[in-house]
Amino acid sequence: MNFRKYRLFVVIGLLFSIWALLLLRAFSVQVLPHEKFKVLKEKQFRRVVTLQPSRGIIWDRNNKELAASITSYSLFADPSLIENATDVSYKLGSLLKKNPKSIRRMISDKDKKFVWIERKMDEEMKDRISSYKIRGIGFVEESKRIYPNHNLLSHALGFVGQEGQGLEGLEMKYNDALSGNQKKLLVQKDARGRPLIVSGKLFNDQPDGLSIQLTIDGEIQHTLEQELRIAMEEHNADSAVGVVMEAHTNEVVAMASVPDFNPNAALSAPEESRKNRVIVEPFEPGSTLKPFIVAGALREGKLKPNSKYYCEKGFFKVKDRIIKESDAKHRFEWLTASEILAKSSNIGMVKIGFQLGATQTQSILEDFGFGSKTGITLGGDSKGIVPPGPWREVKLANVSFGHGIATTALQITNAYAAIANGGVLKEPLLVKSVLDSQTGEREDFESKTIRRVLSEEQAQTMLLMLTGVTNQQGTAVAARVAGFPVAGKTGTAQKVDPSGKGYLKGAYISSFAGIIPAHQPKYVIYVAVDNPKNKKYYGSEVAAPLFAKVGSYAIRKSGMSPVLLSQDNLIQKTKQKQKKIVEKLAAEVVLESRPIEEQFLNLTVREVLDKSRKMNVPVRIYGAGKSQTVHTEKDGEKIKEVRVFFQ
Repeated sequence: MNFRKYRLFVVIGLLFSIWALLLLRAFSVQVLPHEKFKVLKEKQFRRVVTLQPSRGIIWDRNNKELAASITSYSLFADPSLIENATDVSYKLGSLLKKNPKSIRRMISDKDKKFVWIERKMDEEMKDRISSYKIRGIGFVEESKRIYPNHNLLSHALGFVGQEGQGLEGLEMKYNDALSGNQKKLLVQKDARGRPLIVSGKLFNDQPDGLSIQLTIDGEIQHTLEQELRIAMEEHNADSAVGVVMEAHTNEVVAMASVPDFNPNAALSAPEESRKNRVIVEPFEPGSTLKPFIVAGALREGKLKPNSKYYCEKGFFKVKDRIIKESDAKHRFEWLTASEILAKSSNIGMVKIGFQLGATQTQSILEDFGFGSKTGITLGGDSKGIVPPGPWREVKLANVSFGHGIATTALQITNAYAAIANGGVLKEPLLVKSVLDSQTGEREDFESKTIRRVLSEEQAQTMLLMLTGVTNQQGTAVAARVAGFPVAGKTGTAQKVDPSGKGYLKGAYISSFAGIIPAHQPKYVIYVAVDNPKNKKYYGSEVAAPLFAKVGSYAIRKSGMSPVLLSQDNLIQKTKQKQKKIVEKLAAEVVLESRPIEEQFLNLTVREVLDKSRKMNVPVRIYGAGKSQTVHTEKDGEKIKEVRVFFQ
């Protein structure tokens, strides 16, 4: 009896203890804080979705947007709540233009609570899908990268991937600065795992990434791209490139390669059209390299502008090779160094190259930046190719007139800028500043000086010599811009066979590098057309007119006033020992820049005949004494005859 009584108390006590432990456990779990259960609770009632932040803006130098971020809408689904997966997949597939079967596979797995269906749609598509009122789908606001000017500056800007990461160009180079920090979005769920609230609004009220301002002028960039396309179509060419650079700051005002692409749909464009040929594709520059050989000889005291060289009447044997002029009609005899540049004599350049020597020729080219990366803040900056020494005679001869060496369009532009800015080589500058929109902090950049390659006087002399290229006796009359003297050089280079075996038959790269205005340099402009096929292929025919169009727009947009040339505004700083030579050269440049009628005035009969021979124009003489009146007969731009009346 007593045993039964105590057993009852024991059972009741055990049951009470168990209930007490359960109550304490429930209190511990539900009331007291516990990190482990907090994590489990949040995992049950929330899902964390990682969203890309709003990328910073990319502006041109005039604060026009080149790349920006806008609000977009991303569609997700909770497969466990989808009632008729087949019906939903066909509805969404027809709107999104996606295979319904692929959508059905995504939304048929009932064990999944969250799947992305489509990322970064516009508001119109979001509203159309919302009108179906499908249970189990929802939207999250995300930032979407857009390029409002479509193809403009596409190669330099690059593009971003689906997850917002930079894949090419500035978008990739400055990805960390532009992208900012990722956003974590909490998708609230009920006890059964169903979405309750989607709070994805206002993620791009203000860019989270830093913004970048470029040195690019959007309007000059547009003109450059437009003119390159026109030239490419007109000459049925494979491609074309161009660069416009500030002469003294080395700021890249425009850089373009066509064909190009639309970065809004970059991955659908052919890979070849996404290649930034301006910096990644080296080629033999041809005669645009000649000024640097002459500059080397000038620097080393080997020549003066009026130093004369015998040009062998068009044929010069070097070892087992015959060097010829680019035009079979040219049979030059004695030419000055200035005339060798103006007429682009290959043989004259070989003579200068031999005079300078292989070691010093290689040294001057490397000093001007060939064979090294330019330092521009873009991926793929090619070093080009300067062949290692020692160079034998044939190699030196080839390099002297621009073959056997490979350079990029940006390298050539940058090297001409060293002549334009007084003899200093600098790095090209593309990014002007980086701005934090939230704090207002701004970091500005300037072009870095690499080295001095010429004295100011030598650079000034080279400018004057290159101005002769665009005079009547030069190869680039078509590069002239009315009211602004142009210094520059044409190039017509044979195109290397991609197989590495010699040159492609009948294929050329036509180019022109110019400085405008020559007396007070503002811009350095380089243009090249790859493999023009419509009969014309000389740089003077294809690239020089292209330069004139781009240069004319750029210089007038800058606000500079046209000038009347004089010796005073051509000669800025010249040492006394060079003064007579440079004054004579400047006088010739001034004279040759004037209308043809003025050039024949107040001359004797002998002087008129000498000038007509130099300019290669027929002349008819009337009377004797000093020339008083001049008439020209023209066929378009070509002078058919000059009639000179004496008294």
